[in-house]
Amino acid sequence: MLNNKYLSSLSDANRENMKLVGGKAANLGEMIKSGLPVPAGYVIMTTGYKYFLKNNDLDSKITSLLNDLEENKLKINKVSMKLKNLFLEGNIPDNLKVKIKEIYDELYIEGGNTLAVRSSATVEDLPGSSFAGQYDTFLNIAEFDDLLNKIKECWASLWNERAISYRLDNNINNLAIAHAVVIQSLVNSQVSGVMFTANPLNGRRDQVLINSSWGQGEAIVSGKVTPDQWVISKEDRNLIEKEIADKEIMAVKAGSGIEFEKVAENKRQISSLSDENINELFKLSKKVEEYFNEPQDVEWAIEDNKTYLVQSRPVTTLYPLPEDDSEDFRLYLNFNLQSQGMQEPFTPLGGDIFKNIMCGSSPLINRKYQGVEDCWWYKMLGGRVFMDITGLMRNSGIRDNFIESSNDQDPLTAEALEQVYFDNQEKFAKNKKSIFKLILLVFKSFHPWVIKYGLSMVPKVLIGKISPDRGREKALDYGDDFIEKLKTKAKDLNTINEKLNFINQSSKEVFLTSWSLLSYIAVSAGYINKVKDLIGDYYDDFSELYKVERAVPYSPTTEMGMRLLKIAKKLDERGESPTINTPEIVVFLNKYGHRSSVEVDLGVANWQEEPGYIIDLIQSYIDNQSYQESIDNFYNGKKEAERAIDNITNNISEKAGKRKAKKVRNLLTAYRKMYGLREQSKFLLTRTLDLLRRQFKDIGQQLYKKGQLEAAEDIFYLYLADIEAKNTNDLKGKVEKNKRKYQQQQKMNAPRLITSTGESIYYPKETGDENILKGIPVSAGTIEGKAKIISDPGNIEKLNKGDILVTKATNPAWTPLFLSIGGLIMETGGPISHGSVVAREYGIPAVTGIKEATSKLKDGQLVKLNGERGTVKVLEE
Repeated sequence: MLNNKYLSSLSDANRENMKLVGGKAANLGEMIKSGLPVPAGYVIMTTGYKYFLKNNDLDSKITSLLNDLEENKLKINKVSMKLKNLFLEGNIPDNLKVKIKEIYDELYIEGGNTLAVRSSATVEDLPGSSFAGQYDTFLNIAEFDDLLNKIKECWASLWNERAISYRLDNNINNLAIAHAVVIQSLVNSQVSGVMFTANPLNGRRDQVLINSSWGQGEAIVSGKVTPDQWVISKEDRNLIEKEIADKEIMAVKAGSGIEFEKVAENKRQISSLSDENINELFKLSKKVEEYFNEPQDVEWAIEDNKTYLVQSRPVTTLYPLPEDDSEDFRLYLNFNLQSQGMQEPFTPLGGDIFKNIMCGSSPLINRKYQGVEDCWWYKMLGGRVFMDITGLMRNSGIRDNFIESSNDQDPLTAEALEQVYFDNQEKFAKNKKSIFKLILLVFKSFHPWVIKYGLSMVPKVLIGKISPDRGREKALDYGDDFIEKLKTKAKDLNTINEKLNFINQSSKEVFLTSWSLLSYIAVSAGYINKVKDLIGDYYDDFSELYKVERAVPYSPTTEMGMRLLKIAKKLDERGESPTINTPEIVVFLNKYGHRSSVEVDLGVANWQEEPGYIIDLIQSYIDNQSYQESIDNFYNGKKEAERAIDNITNNISEKAGKRKAKKVRNLLTAYRKMYGLREQSKFLLTRTLDLLRRQFKDIGQQLYKKGQLEAAEDIFYLYLADIEAKNTNDLKGKVEKNKRKYQQQQKMNAPRLITSTGESIYYPKETGDENILKGIPVSAGTIEGKAKIISDPGNIEKLNKGDILVTKATNPAWTPLFLSIGGLIMETGGPISHGSVVAREYGIPAVTGIKEATSKLKDGQLVKLNGERGTVKVLEE
């Protein structure tokens, strides 16, 4: 047995000793333990890496270079080169060399087996982090001296530019890591590839995706070949999709390494896998996923018709699913996006409070609900709120109304809803109950308080119906009274428990208070449709009516925007630049400073705390001289609306009589007097959240003084349960963990809809168009931007933020360009190629496999890229 304090057999590696063997070796060891076909091998553990550092006196040198990097992150390239040279120039200790020679003698067979040397980092492929392609792998190593050099190169790759950048971006401590190295027999593969035990292209957990090409797997990983592809249903093993590519290039063993050569003409366009091969891979995919209990990205190779698995890691780019036990088909709607237009995730504490707001009144409404925890339809996925809308889609009437209302908020979501229903009609129909039974069930579960609450809203609705002005005034007073009551209660709070009780109660009250406020002006929401019914016999075109909806007064959001424009105008006339001390800005922030860029999340600093956004916005109005045009547009819109009311009523008076004309005028006038207050409920919510945020900041300050937090603001990276817990000694650790998770969630591209199978719908499907270029979808999302044809990653100056990079293929050297591009189009490559993996990591829409993309598309063309459908459409030359 070769095992010692520096080396271990792969069969002894496992997840429990990952800190010693690294992620790759740990997973390979687990696969061997489960009986999966893995080539024999060993791992030089992190103790060997540290021994090398000590023997070459590298610790202090690495620390010094990294400290220099902290001061200037622009030096990453230079620091990386210096760090790698330290390793390449170092010497492996003699006693470690002896053990490596024993491994070499056991695994290497002259004229037969050569070796593969693979990096195995201790932070590789941890939950939520994928380091695919970050570190080096070397194949076909035959000479012992070359083996020693490749081990040092693997250690050095821990410090390559892209790996350092990745760790800095993800707040991973560069000094707290180490590197292990796997040494294995190299499979002399005639065919190789990758399989995903969940489809990374659409997120579906009930599908397996297999990529395959001739020769070694390096051709697929490097993106030099577009592989064959199969998508298979897990449920019945049926083939869902099959694409046989034109495989021009293959990777083969050559000398001491790998080289690329052309595929024989008679093999280019035939399948690289037999039905037996596909069936074997499918069986192995099931075993791998069952063993690791999560979707896996598995690299495989076939030699003499025997299949080997050479690597497995979690698929980290799948959007998370609810942890539900139910096997029924479910559909979840992205409430953040559809209702709030919010792309960002919630902070931990912000998400908890928002759930209080949405679900806090549920025990009053339904006897079966015991509290916030029992709010079954509310799902927090990837930091975003998703709603289980399966029940709404089962009844045609309810479904049609829901889709229609969704269309008012986000037409793309409405279109996607229709398509999802059409594609899954049979699944929605299962367990379908009659609408009568559903109504009866709901009625029986109602709390008597609901009837009382409903009756209390009737007088409010009548006030707005009888007198629009009175309704508007009462709505404003109702909101102000609620805020004043909260302020009064907040003055007497001292202890953490008192503050938490106040926060819990207030957050649960604000939702129903907002509804009560809106009841005063609720009738106005239907006035435009009522007018359409009244004048429909006399009008074919409602364009004049739609002008009535422009520049509606009394909207808190519109009023806020107008104030900003007028401040810009005043400052420009005075020849001043906006500052935090500008009197007009001080007044503005006193009224609107509770708002923020993500205003339903109380964990996000508001404008009062961080006024830089407002100051920059006003300055931009001054710089581009846009304020006057915007002010004029609003007031012109008001005049047009008033003229439209006159034109419509005069027209109706002539055609249908004065009585009907008067009714139309009253409805349209009442609409403009009340409808602008529809956003007052959101304004009330943000004012409430501002009050609660202040209480949390006070709690954070108390915990900071006790030494339980590094900073008072860290309170927003805790969950309510963490703060309420009796034992709060490990709050700093929880903050650090939650911060990392929140940062990862910020990079996620959240779908509009997601099913219980994992299918992620970002945009509705596009209709056929002969002018659309079709390729392989590798990273979901849709983006419009200018195409930039680039053949060399050194041409970064050609790229502007948001451009769509078009190239033949990418490798790790292209990674820095991914930080600014809006999308990626490649001629070759598959889902596992470098560009595809990094695009998914960064949430960049990407398509590959578009032949001659670099010649068919032109520099500067405006194109639309759909990374979910695998299409590129030229919008203009």
